[in-house]
Amino acid sequence: LHKPILGYGPQHFLRAMDEFYPSIFSLKTNREAWTQRAHNFIFEQGVYAGFIGLLLYLSIFARAFYVLYALKWKQRDDYFSIAVPLQALLISYLVQGLFGVEIFHTWILAY
Repeated sequence: LHKPILGYGPQHFLRAMDEFYPSIFSLKTNREAWTQRAHNFIFEQGVYAGFIGLLLYLSIFARAFYVLYALKWKQRDDYFSIAVPLQALLISYLVQGLFGVEIFHTWILAY
């Protein structure tokens, strides 16, 4: 990428794709290939915000997972019943983000 530290900015995936997408693919399929989003949230955040933004974005999830993990091992059982489903939600959100397009409906879970 040409902007690895700070990225291309929010909603500018198409600008990054235009620089590196071979036009021969469009000629062979007889249609224009156009993508506004990546199908992987790690790649998409890396393009939007660069390495710094990607590390900050992933650190939010790491910190949330760590807090829930620490909360799970407290002595009271009601913490365990709250922490385990929330950890499962975090894991499912991250796995879903590896294979799908991140849209408004999936952002609701993250924010």
